[in-house]
Amino acid sequence: MLVEVSKIPVRYGTTTYCAGDTLEIKQEHYLSNLFTVIEAEEEIDQKKNQDENRNTDQQEDKGEINDEVNFDNISDEELDAFAEEQGIDLGRATTRDGKLKKIFEVTGDGAE
Repeated sequence: MLVEVSKIPVRYGTTTYCAGDTLEIKQEHYLSNLFTVIEAEEEIDQKKNQDENRNTDQQEDKGEINDEVNFDNISDEELDAFAEEQGIDLGRATTRDGKLKKIFEVTGDGAE
């Protein structure tokens, strides 16, 4: 759980926290006279799950894009723009085949 130190300095682990400092502690270490709850563990877990779902959705979105883009008919410049738009690092790929290989590695599409 994420808490804020209330009034007096608190030592947690190997670190001393002063009034107003925030830290993450285990729920069983929570004492209401020392801390104010900022986020309960359940809220933190929900946010982590939402972030994981968002990342999964973004990866799936990248994979679905290949169905919408005909790579046979776009120029090298358009491949560069597509990769940049999708956040795909082409690395040192300079040839059309090299760029397509990188794009397919990220999106999970094995077609070339």
